[in-house]
Amino acid sequence: MSDALTHAELRAFAHIFRDHVTARHVLDDSGFPQGQQPIWEQNPMVFWREVSRAIEAGVVRDGRRRLLAAAVIRYPENPIFAAPDRVPVAEGTPSPSTGDGGNPPTNSPLPAVAPPKGAPAGSPTKMDFFISVAAGDEKWAEWILERLEHAGYRVRLPARETVGGSRETEIIHTGLRSSRRVLALLTRRYLEARNVRVQWQTAFRLDPVGAERGLIPIRVEECEPDGVWDGLVYIDLVGLDEGTAAARLTSELEASLLGGYPPPPRPAAFPG
Repeated sequence: MSDALTHAELRAFAHIFRDHVTARHVLDDSGFPQGQQPIWEQNPMVFWREVSRAIEAGVVRDGRRRLLAAAVIRYPENPIFAAPDRVPVAEGTPSPSTGDGGNPPTNSPLPAVAPPKGAPAGSPTKMDFFISVAAGDEKWAEWILERLEHAGYRVRLPARETVGGSRETEIIHTGLRSSRRVLALLTRRYLEARNVRVQWQTAFRLDPVGAERGLIPIRVEECEPDGVWDGLVYIDLVGLDEGTAAARLTSELEASLLGGYPPPPRPAAFPG
């Protein structure tokens, strides 16, 4: 039997993982060698067809199943990814429903997915963002976390992992090591707080010139970033209504990950 993606699976991947950042993440999670991943095409369907051909050629052993397993972690209710004959589901986990066709529902249980063959036992999944926030600004952190999770990103917020008996320093240490980028929520409290400095300083040290956008500031309160923050471009949500703030957050974060805004869909008009 062919290991290529079905037409329905191709459409699902092209619709949901439609930019090179999210596509690379799910391929990395499935164990697809980075050096053998296809070159990103403007048309997502073309890209995923190339991925399917590579899987069929045997670039990744059991590639189709592993790719679906990686996708279902992000979108457990998508019926294409979570079909029970493809992905092992923990006993007692509710069967997948059609949901909204791709967006993970809030507080839904994730099915247990077998790790890729050859992956070290207990190896952590790389997260997209670590939210660095000062005490008193947690509501902003929760709001941003929900917007990003709904957009398909994986996010760590230490406050969600701090329970009785845990060590906050260990949670922060693990979170920073397992996250690709740090989001710093800029407020007057944040700029003055000493206990968050190690968080943004870690990201700043690993990417001092901002080539990888390892530290992305998000201004959520009227404040004047100075010192090392001076000259570091931030995403500004101050004074925006909720809908506009959500749209700016996701669009500007995507631009940060891509290293710039995508070209317009048609040539710019001559201004003369």
